[in-house]
Amino acid sequence: MNRPATLFVGALRQRLRRELRDVAPGRRLRLQLGVAAVEEYARGHGPLRLLDAGSEEGLLCLRLAQRHPEWCLVAADLAEEPLLRGRGWALEEGLAVHHVRCDLTRPLGDDVYDAVVALESLAEIPDDRAALRQMVSALRPGGLLVAQVPTDGWTPVLRGAERTWRREARHGYDADGLLRLLEELDLTVHQLRPTFRRLTALAQDVRDRLKHRGRGTRLLLLPVMAAVVRLERLGVGWGPARGWFVVATKA
Repeated sequence: MNRPATLFVGALRQRLRRELRDVAPGRRLRLQLGVAAVEEYARGHGPLRLLDAGSEEGLLCLRLAQRHPEWCLVAADLAEEPLLRGRGWALEEGLAVHHVRCDLTRPLGDDVYDAVVALESLAEIPDDRAALRQMVSALRPGGLLVAQVPTDGWTPVLRGAERTWRREARHGYDADGLLRLLEELDLTVHQLRPTFRRLTALAQDVRDRLKHRGRGTRLLLLPVMAAVVRLERLGVGWGPARGWFVVATKA
């Protein structure tokens, strides 16, 4: 195989690996929403210093590093194993992402970051107030907070599907309580909107049942999962939401 063909095949394999990481529709949806919110904010602020709080492998940072290599991107989590996977992916793909192991309820610095993103991590932290307080302290004045959390009454669509969030410290949040919590921390809330509706939740339940079937099955699921997320972002869906998406700024 000649060099151009080898490079093409290598790039295609890398692209497929990235897409398979995002095949779960819930993950795909929140990553797309998070990227869109951060990039909209960045248009008025230039290159960002961003913290992905409770990042696991740091998929948000990896995606942003592909699109904005000049940004400073920090993926932080308490669990070492997903951070190690994320470091390996960043090295393999030549992406500048800093993976840091830390307790989010401990000081993260003062006025350090332009943006802090917490996608589905707050529900897993027993002292979520302490974690949010540290995230806000780490933001510069006018800095952006983006979060997604599960709703307090979410249920699966399919019978027998998981009825609890992985590693959940609480089942979720009600809108009024979440809004009060954010405002107590002197955040100006610009968006608090429902997301992850029943169509996406159904696709997530199907994917969870099939996730151990192997790469071939996951590749077949990929276009369906991508289409479901696209439909939700276009406003096509039904039933109650399973998540709240938050965009706020620090005073």
